[in-house]
Amino acid sequence: MKWLQLALRNSRRNARRSVITGASVAAGTIAILLTVGYMLATFDGVKEGSIRGGSGHMQIAFAGEFRGDAELPLQYGIRQARLEQLTKRVEAADHVHYSFPRLAFEGLITNGGRTVIFSGRGVVPVRERRLARYVTPLSDGVGLDEIDYTKDYYHIVLGKELARIIKAKVGDFVTLMSMLPDGGLNAADFEVDGIIETGIPETDKRYVLVPIQAAKEFLLTEKVSRLVVVLDDNDMTGGVKDKLERIVDGLSIKTWVDLNPFYGQLVQLYVNQFIVFGVIIAIIVLLSITNTVFMSIMERVPEIGIMRSLGIPLQEIQKCFIYEAAIIGMLGSLCGVILTFVLCSLITHLKIPLPPPPGRTIAYPLSIYFDSLSAIVTFLTMLIISSIAAWFPSRHISKINVVEALKHT
Repeated sequence: MKWLQLALRNSRRNARRSVITGASVAAGTIAILLTVGYMLATFDGVKEGSIRGGSGHMQIAFAGEFRGDAELPLQYGIRQARLEQLTKRVEAADHVHYSFPRLAFEGLITNGGRTVIFSGRGVVPVRERRLARYVTPLSDGVGLDEIDYTKDYYHIVLGKELARIIKAKVGDFVTLMSMLPDGGLNAADFEVDGIIETGIPETDKRYVLVPIQAAKEFLLTEKVSRLVVVLDDNDMTGGVKDKLERIVDGLSIKTWVDLNPFYGQLVQLYVNQFIVFGVIIAIIVLLSITNTVFMSIMERVPEIGIMRSLGIPLQEIQKCFIYEAAIIGMLGSLCGVILTFVLCSLITHLKIPLPPPPGRTIAYPLSIYFDSLSAIVTFLTMLIISSIAAWFPSRHISKINVVEALKHT
């Protein structure tokens, strides 16, 4: 305890240098925690956007459907009887919140003028909208879940860019033309009830949503392309997939990670950059503490000479300097953690807008998480780095000549 008290007193002896060194530790702590917080917020945003943007937590279909090598529409489709059986089995599994079928089809769309290619989905309106309500906002009209289907199912929601290209607006009728599963062609008119904006222009140029019943009637089929599964816990995706693989009977399962390879690439990129950044911060803090301790030793050579002449062991004197560095590192890191918490709270409250990501048109507010575990790990890491940084210059004490040191008293 006496060495700890002495170290605390010595850290106050040159308060300015101690404060500057502590500030460098605090700045390093803030930089690391803000970086980690931004990474975690980005990962969560991409994960939620992928799941809620249409992937669900996983999808079940024939392997050929996922490969996209069908020669005819719905060549790898799931028949109605099998779909009903599959849905019962899937929704009986633990952590499965709900599931719904989806029918993918393509063709041409026109509003009486320009004709362009579309990529469509036949959907179960209520459940599809429940999944994507907060990530694919309507820019005009109503969603398919808000329509009265007592007369017919031939209603459609268009991507914003597609509606602009064919000059369609809410209330207009558009004509869809598509190839049938038997190789024939069919065409039908659909009433435009809504315009949707995914935020991805390339998607919005071709995006079409119709009720799944209308899609089946239009394509003259009972098949669907795949079954989308939504869980009650994102972290259970892997475990639920393992269980479902035992009951899908020849079908394949793809998780949201499989369907969105960009997520894995993003995580790897950010982690690699963080490792480099973290090493640079650690080196800066290490050099800062080392310099402070070395300067402290040089200023206190006479004091060290007196302690050694009194028979105080070299290790005990070194311990005093290590404690001094640890105190500076501890206080600096603690201040950094507190300031990071304040900054994260302030950023969340202000909702600072960021420019839209590349390839997107919708901007999102800056989000940085304050992660308690990361704060504890960073605090302990800075404490260890500070102690290690003091150990190197403290070895210089053994080289100090006691007689020469006492001459300067």
